[in-house]
Amino acid sequence: MAEVGIILRLTHTGKAGDSILLSDLGDGTDTGSYRKVGPVYVPKFQADGVTPGYVDLTYSTDVALSYRDRAIRKLIDNGYLTAEFVFGQQFIDALPSTGGGGGVTAAAGAKIQFSRGLQVPGGAGILYLSVGETVTSSAPVRMIREGNLAGVSISVNYPDSSRSYKLSIEMDAGSGFTEVESVTLPVNTTTVGDPSLTADYAAGDLLRVSLVKLSGSGDSTFTHSDALVELVDHVMANDPGALLLESTGSILTETGDTLTTEN
Repeated sequence: MAEVGIILRLTHTGKAGDSILLSDLGDGTDTGSYRKVGPVYVPKFQADGVTPGYVDLTYSTDVALSYRDRAIRKLIDNGYLTAEFVFGQQFIDALPSTGGGGGVTAAAGAKIQFSRGLQVPGGAGILYLSVGETVTSSAPVRMIREGNLAGVSISVNYPDSSRSYKLSIEMDAGSGFTEVESVTLPVNTTTVGDPSLTADYAAGDLLRVSLVKLSGSGDSTFTHSDALVELVDHVMANDPGALLLESTGSILTETGDTLTTEN
């Protein structure tokens, strides 16, 4: 599991009496071909007979489809499985890194992409962005190691001639989400960024990102938003094989009661 990129970890909730068959997958672990023979089961327990069982699946095309609206999605929605995303070594290796001095001051940088293919609604005036198909309002990103925010950019597909917005970055250190950084997207602007963020975070802190209307009325003119948030990990240079972050639902795990997805 450590070598691969994005992992979907499915854990048995105990609601089913036996192991659970994922009926629409082969073995879900081959990134080159999805036709390997053999059913995929999520065991009820681990080898000790007490700890809930789980299976790690490479987030390949067939797994993504099952997670979105097929067998895995139905099992999550009906309370038989929980799920969390784990970002492994191939994901970490693909991230840009920066050199530095010795010890913990050497930093590794990561850019997380958030997006959403919807307008910012005129009524609520807020649109939470997604990592993949998972909206960060119900599935925030959890930091595995301490670090700080370093930069951010936001791009939209059309300029809005009558409304301004801000990209709001919120973090939860255990007592609820608060805004720690923001960048304003003025009227008639499609791209803006700030390379000088400084907000610190600790291991276990949660991150979510949203677009918030600052002025004007009605829905946004733009229909698609992309944001990049750059992180600096304070200690990853000493242990480059360590996990950097996880995208989770229901704060720690993703369940049918709280999952929100973008189709």
